[in-house]
Amino acid sequence: MSASNDVFPLFQQFLREMFQFDHHELDFGLFKVLRLKRSFIEQFIDGDGEQDLRRIVSRELAAIRSADDADERQWLANRCDYLGPRPRKAWAAVLENLQDKAMWDTLRQAISQAEEEHTLQNTLDRLDRWLQAQQYSAGHLEAQLYNYLLNFFELYYQNGDFGYNSRAANAFKVPYEADYDGADTLFHYRHKDCYYIKTANSFPEVRLDVLGKKLVFRIQPGGDDETAAQNNNKDAGIKLYRFEGISALGGEHVARFSLSRTGTPKAEIYPQILNALGLESDLHPYLWQKDKEGDKPIFKDLGKDHDKTEGGQVKGINQLRLAAEAYRDTLAKHEAFKPLGRNAEERAKALEQDPTANALLQIDKALNRFYVGQDADYFIHKDLHGFLSREKDRFIKNVIFSNLDALLDLRADAATRVIARAFNAVASRIIEFLDATETFQKNLFTLKKKVIDTHWLISLGKIPSGYWPRLLAHEGLRAYWLREFKQAVSTLEQMQALPTLVVDTSLFVTAEDKALIDAILSDPAFDHLDEQTDGLLIHSENWQALNLLQEKFRERIQCIYIDPPYNTGGDGFLYKDSFRHSSWAAMMADRLALAKPLLGSHGVLFASIDDKERLSLDLLLPETFGEQNRLGELIWHNVTDNNPTRVAIEHEYIECYAKSSVLLPSEWKSSLSDVKAALIRVGKELLDKFGDTQQLRVAYKEWYRENKQFLGAMEGYKFIDGDGIYCGSRSVHNPGKEGYRYDVPFKGDSTRPCKQPLMGYRFPWETMKRLLDEGRILFGEDESKLVELKVYAHEYEDKLSSVIALDGRSGANDLRAMFPGEQRFKNPKASALLETIFPFVTGRGDYILDFFAGSGTTAQGVLALNRKDLQNRRFILTEMGSYFDSVLKPRVAKVMHAAKWNDGRADALADWQGIVKVQRFEQYEDVVNNLETAWDEAAMPPGVPLRYLFRPEENRVRQSLNLAQPFSNVLRAGKQGEDCAVDLLETWALLQGYWVRSRKVLWQDGKRYAALETECGCLVLLRDITLEEDDSAAVNAIAQSYANADGSPRIQRLELNHWADLRRIALPCTLLMPTDFDRGADWS
Repeated sequence: MSASNDVFPLFQQFLREMFQFDHHELDFGLFKVLRLKRSFIEQFIDGDGEQDLRRIVSRELAAIRSADDADERQWLANRCDYLGPRPRKAWAAVLENLQDKAMWDTLRQAISQAEEEHTLQNTLDRLDRWLQAQQYSAGHLEAQLYNYLLNFFELYYQNGDFGYNSRAANAFKVPYEADYDGADTLFHYRHKDCYYIKTANSFPEVRLDVLGKKLVFRIQPGGDDETAAQNNNKDAGIKLYRFEGISALGGEHVARFSLSRTGTPKAEIYPQILNALGLESDLHPYLWQKDKEGDKPIFKDLGKDHDKTEGGQVKGINQLRLAAEAYRDTLAKHEAFKPLGRNAEERAKALEQDPTANALLQIDKALNRFYVGQDADYFIHKDLHGFLSREKDRFIKNVIFSNLDALLDLRADAATRVIARAFNAVASRIIEFLDATETFQKNLFTLKKKVIDTHWLISLGKIPSGYWPRLLAHEGLRAYWLREFKQAVSTLEQMQALPTLVVDTSLFVTAEDKALIDAILSDPAFDHLDEQTDGLLIHSENWQALNLLQEKFRERIQCIYIDPPYNTGGDGFLYKDSFRHSSWAAMMADRLALAKPLLGSHGVLFASIDDKERLSLDLLLPETFGEQNRLGELIWHNVTDNNPTRVAIEHEYIECYAKSSVLLPSEWKSSLSDVKAALIRVGKELLDKFGDTQQLRVAYKEWYRENKQFLGAMEGYKFIDGDGIYCGSRSVHNPGKEGYRYDVPFKGDSTRPCKQPLMGYRFPWETMKRLLDEGRILFGEDESKLVELKVYAHEYEDKLSSVIALDGRSGANDLRAMFPGEQRFKNPKASALLETIFPFVTGRGDYILDFFAGSGTTAQGVLALNRKDLQNRRFILTEMGSYFDSVLKPRVAKVMHAAKWNDGRADALADWQGIVKVQRFEQYEDVVNNLETAWDEAAMPPGVPLRYLFRPEENRVRQSLNLAQPFSNVLRAGKQGEDCAVDLLETWALLQGYWVRSRKVLWQDGKRYAALETECGCLVLLRDITLEEDDSAAVNAIAQSYANADGSPRIQRLELNHWADLRRIALPCTLLMPTDFDRGADWS
């Protein structure tokens, strides 16, 4: 057997691992992408065709070796002929018998005697290399080549990802790049070339072949909470799996599960599955073991905290894992298996061949995967071809040609040259395969996704009262008001008394319901809809959300606040072993890069973090925003550590960066302050009671003495007069440099000038005289004291201190007040913290973006601020966690209804009414799950480059929309793969960056038209249309119906789907095609 026969199977197995063939049971995400071309890739790995791996290796080696051998043979023949008859005769003898080494020596002697001294060594070296190469068999060369290929790809592939990995820590490249010891830092920098992909919890479907039959685990809608099945996440209490039965369907046995608060034990599931597969033996010994308290199950069931993380891994992975050896050892102790051997070791060995035990192990492994899903997030390389090609070239130079002296002296043996050239050819072919798959995934990931749900949270008072009777008649809405707001509403009078009740339009699901919502949104009350919208909640992975927001919100965000996962190991952030920090940094880098273009020129970013990833964030932020745009670091003293170890950690950090620091105001001031509001209120109350009297001053002095400790930065406000509480400020003094010089008479006595400040006064005498006349200058006991400016409490402006002392528990208290009796979200930020920061950088109508929205604290902070200063700030929040539906959205609705909550009930109704849009975006996994192969041949047509491997699927993705019937576009989304209607109007508005003036449903000649009017005078119309129809008259009539109050037309141009007779359309018109929605991916 040749050496290549030993190495080739190892390389084949590694290629199967790289192409994820060991996960053949999965039909989801990356695994589905690879399944599309599995037959083609398997043919390349295992086949014997001209374009398959083994034949390519043999062909390349033979061709290169033949070419090298022919060139060298011809050179040696010519040289021997030149040197005379004796070398010529010796050369001919060697050619007749290449294995006779005595002939070699004769040829060397003949050349040594005839060759010139200065060329002798070169001739002998070339002869020796050629003779040596003749001794290498094809099998030996192949074995070396396969070893090199295996070693190379192992350096850059591990656990499903490409890039530098733990195997590369001490590899050849280290000395040539930097002083790198394999630590996280360089790995992180290398992974800047990768997209971090947030994995989905569990899989919608897992399939396997067991006992000669096909078994599928599948989740179905329903269970304890239909809402949980309709979203790609589970409610906090709906996270276990109830077995609903198994049935034969289309040649497969489908085991159905639903989400539930209580799960079905495996010991109950497995007998039903095996029975359905035709195995009717007694399974009790295989499923149960003896315990002190009786029988207990062998296979491990999910715990209620299986979806939590610990050490960067999902707990469920370790909860469920049962090693095959441990399982057989347990069975070997059971009485039922004693006949298999004299001792436990023999019995365990015999159980390796037991079909029932092996089937159960196989089923258990697949079910665990179905329950828990990926145990870590993963990456997609942005340029795998470039990366691996560069590393391949360096591998050839630094490993295959590792003898640098021989290379420089042109003494590299012929076999090394042959292997290097063959390695280059074969590795390039494999890289093409890998890159075709990786690039296809990359394009699916970067493709701008579609909006698959749009609904609204609308304050009742914003809806014209003419619609109220139909709203009141909606049983689901009344139940929602009772459940969420504890308001039992049965009359219009009660509705009128509660205008801040929130109407959640997602509750309106029937055709009649939807017509009502269409009518409401079409009402003139909702004109300038985007301008009226106070917030946007996006249910999406945040990279996908930021990618789709680019056109509409570019340079429109004034403030970004994020509270990313702190990577503590238990905060839901998953990572590969040994790459904890680099995974986190790679995740953050791309999201910060997408967030930056959204910031306006005066925009600012705040990022909360603790010491776990502060250093990583300190590298990423200046890389994204520039070191010159760093504004500082806030320290949030938020807790008292009563159980310290060495250093009591009682703070977190908030990093602050600007889009452009030079464009920001020189100082930040805020007129909002709870202490200020309290002082103004107290001053007014005392003035109302005592008037401008001595009693007023005595009363305030007493109040001040009792409350001084709570005044903080306003501690200097010690005085009161008829205009309110005030302090003395030295702001009349010029700081830092010479100011104005003049005498200020002490209380009008020109003979007693007051002492001048060290650097003079801040402003000229004219300003000082006006302040004196207005009584705004305070004098000391005599002229030796510096004068001060009287500043009233209502004039106070706060500064943003670098240290903020605020009890961090207030965030949890806020949530507990709204959702008593349960912890729906761990470690929420305090709304008061954001209410402290936002006033310094935001004002009227500004947008605040939070793409790690969590429980929705940012929305609460924005709405609370708006109630204080009526500045109408707006928020955009994006979140993909299960708490979007269980916490974030309900919290926003509650804050819209009431300013304060206590024990789940409104404590103080809001005096504000608003509109919040809620959208759900298609995800990367959804695109993959909707893929259908267009071509499944085992070989590509001759001459087609490998980069076109996925071209048929690419074309299907790009042409997936049916614009002739725009309301019938449906895709499978979420874990359950439920059908979701694509909202083409909202998707188009985001892709185009349109600001919506109105969104209406209109009927013309019996045909439904969905109309979106933009603020720039464009009208987008969608309708079902065929090529045989001509609805130009209806389109013209609709366009003409949009008019200003003076009768002038509002619409300047039209955009219509699919088809129209443009000759008959009165306005400039563009027809929308499926490829117009194809944005973001680079299919070239």
